[in-house]
Amino acid sequence: MPASSLTRPLQKLSSPLYILIMEEKLKNVKKRDGRIVPFDKNKITEAIFKAAKAVGGEDRYLAEDLADSVTFYLQKQFVNKIPAVEEIQDIVEKVLIKTGHAKTAKAYILYREKRARIRKIKKGIILGELEEELASGGFTGLFLLIGRSEDEVLLWERGKVVDALVKEKGLSRNIAELIGLEVEDQILNSKMKALSTSSIEELINNKVAEYSQRR
Repeated sequence: MPASSLTRPLQKLSSPLYILIMEEKLKNVKKRDGRIVPFDKNKITEAIFKAAKAVGGEDRYLAEDLADSVTFYLQKQFVNKIPAVEEIQDIVEKVLIKTGHAKTAKAYILYREKRARIRKIKKGIILGELEEELASGGFTGLFLLIGRSEDEVLLWERGKVVDALVKEKGLSRNIAELIGLEVEDQILNSKMKALSTSSIEELINNKVAEYSQRR
């Protein structure tokens, strides 16, 4: 999201009065489990900014303006209705694409897919493309270098980590998959391009301990 190529989509509508009107009209959101919770535009801002940072963006003010755009569309589309989380996320994608932020939109879509996959694993569901991915070794597109020694460098392969957790730790495949995904997410959030095997093992062992305590 280079600042030089971007425009603020709703700059003229970003006054305190406009935001107050939007937030008064859009008060609640329906969660996936059916709960009704207060609408929080900051969560949309954070999600957009996180996706932007994944592709090199640094303009938080732009993320706030885009969140204003999303709020505007929500207010128009859900008159006297409560939007669901998925519906809000769909509108975030549309706003990002329509305002010319294709790379950020792609990062946001990939993040949604990963979270959806984690939810399926938590429910014990492994279907379709996820089965194919597991069978093929769990390639994720994460090109992280893992150094065993000065002369040997490996690529991160979640599938092999999952297999090791099942065989060596005696974990169920669902739990092993969940740990693999969460460790991968930690690595992505750290923005590190290279880690030692000891660092990876520490992250994995911490997650294993965390899940053992939940039992």
